[in-house]
Amino acid sequence: MGVATFWIYRFSRHPQYLGWITWSYGLLIYLIRNSSLVHFKLTYEVPSSLPWLLTSLVIICVSFLEEIKMRREFPKEYETYKKQAPFLFPIPRFVSKIITFPVKILFKKEQPESGKEVAIVFFVYLGILILLSLIFNAIDLMPRSGLWGFPKNVFPYL
Repeated sequence: MGVATFWIYRFSRHPQYLGWITWSYGLLIYLIRNSSLVHFKLTYEVPSSLPWLLTSLVIICVSFLEEIKMRREFPKEYETYKKQAPFLFPIPRFVSKIITFPVKILFKKEQPESGKEVAIVFFVYLGILILLSLIFNAIDLMPRSGLWGFPKNVFPYL
């Protein structure tokens, strides 16, 4: 077979996973905003996003495992392809460096190279994202005004 480098694969090494993550996030937002089964006005909406976070991290880790396999099966061809196409979607290099910083600190390399390293990456990023979520939820509980208050200061019953 070989490495798929044509059509959508020129823009993303894992377009099917990017599509699923994007679709599922849109569905999450839709359900939170429109479903009487999911949207409770008197409770926090954080738990409804946890399954999405977990499945998205699992999918990203599966992508890492696929990349390990591709590097093993097609070493030269895949390394050339990696330089041409972004992991999931095109982002500026400095943003990519920020996102991959924990991996570089842990393993002194760009990406994990074994199943054990992928599992460590999963739990490290899960911890980071949950911590950030807690911080943003704490900020959300404070009274706000101006742009930080929108839309709650304009539409208090959203």
